[in-house]
Amino acid sequence: MNRLTQLLRGAKRRAGTVSRLFARVHALEAELAEARADIDELRRDNRRIAELADFVMTTLKEERTGR
Repeated sequence: MNRLTQLLRGAKRRAGTVSRLFARVHALEAELAEARADIDELRRDNRRIAELADFVMTTLKEERTGR
């Protein structure tokens, strides 16, 4: 096998590897975007729960003091 053939075969292997790496990176970016959306939703839920807890505590305090 001559040197040029060896270089071409190596380049083809690397090209395949790079192609697979790009596909994996794309898949990971999609997963990351989905995870970020989930985190944002959890943060909104957490904020609503905190607001509800504040409302309940305020209402109970007002009922206790007779306002």
